[in-house]
Amino acid sequence: NDTLLLGRKLRWEREFRQKVEAYAKLRESYGDIWDRIARIQAEKLTVAPALNLTDPRFFGFAAPHMQLASLLVGLMHARGQPEEQRPQEFSGENLSRVEQILGRPTPLDPETGVQLTEVRLELAREFLPADHPPVREALRPGETPAQAAQRLIRGTRVGDVAFRQGLLGAGISALDTTSDPLLRLARVMETEYRRLAARSAELNASEAVQEERLAKALFAVFGTQLPPDATFTLRISDGVVRRYPYNGTVASPFTSFYGLYERANNFKNEMPWTLPRTFAERRSAVNLSVPLNFVATTDITGGNSGSPMIDREGRIVGIAFDGNIEQLPNEFVYMTEAGRSIGVHSAGILEALRNVYQAKSLLDELTGSPSR
Repeated sequence: NDTLLLGRKLRWEREFRQKVEAYAKLRESYGDIWDRIARIQAEKLTVAPALNLTDPRFFGFAAPHMQLASLLVGLMHARGQPEEQRPQEFSGENLSRVEQILGRPTPLDPETGVQLTEVRLELAREFLPADHPPVREALRPGETPAQAAQRLIRGTRVGDVAFRQGLLGAGISALDTTSDPLLRLARVMETEYRRLAARSAELNASEAVQEERLAKALFAVFGTQLPPDATFTLRISDGVVRRYPYNGTVASPFTSFYGLYERANNFKNEMPWTLPRTFAERRSAVNLSVPLNFVATTDITGGNSGSPMIDREGRIVGIAFDGNIEQLPNEFVYMTEAGRSIGVHSAGILEALRNVYQAKSLLDELTGSPSR
């Protein structure tokens, strides 16, 4: 929705591609990358909805009844396969865990099951074609998702331990003759999910190859002019501590222990501003002016939490743990107008260790000198 961000991204990509096209060697080596990635993305747009909606763990829309039915179908299939061919969730110790789950009584709320199934069927009807196998199995002609959910959940016996054990004893062939509507749907979903998961893995692998080629093209064109993207390898991202525009004013580059206690006080110590007991009890010992957190223009991404933040002399001044909400678009274009990484300040860590947690031994180890 940010037209400025999108415009910058489009302009940069156009300039990048033009530089690749301008040199025969680069064009021959990398000119097809964008079209290849576009084709992969187009297929992912068709695979992803079907993959998610046939996944028994899909977000929060898996009714407990469906989870049990999926486990039952998966276990029956796995028992007929060699150990090395079984999916991870049905192999080794996981197989025993599933057997234990299916072998004990499981309280199920039919109302919750109906509601979650209805939502899932609504999504399936919106994102999948009418002839898609799970949709065709779940919805009878002229049936609404609400009606189908009632029929599926209230007509299933998967909540009955004896029924589950009887099916397991009968073996995989019992799924061919069962009249249980939810089990029939779970079987179709299981088949589709395994097929789609395999294709999704292939697409992701193909995309990774093109991303590697893209990174090589980027380096071939720009060399060291651009910093490297985050790839879970060691790197240093430069930045400065700086305030940023916020709600019509500016956000301070630092917070302190004053702010920690102020929040708790102003919100009457209610969650999520409730003070931990030790902080409340030892408030008088804390130097409230000590900085607790700070923000900087350093570029971070998922997986950077816990990384050291160092100053120009190589001293650790904090630990990165988050980014502000304005920093999220930096995944697409690195901008410093308002996006900031957030770090816990070393001074705040030491103050808490010294006067809140009273962890003298740890404090001495970190600082290399006896604390007072």
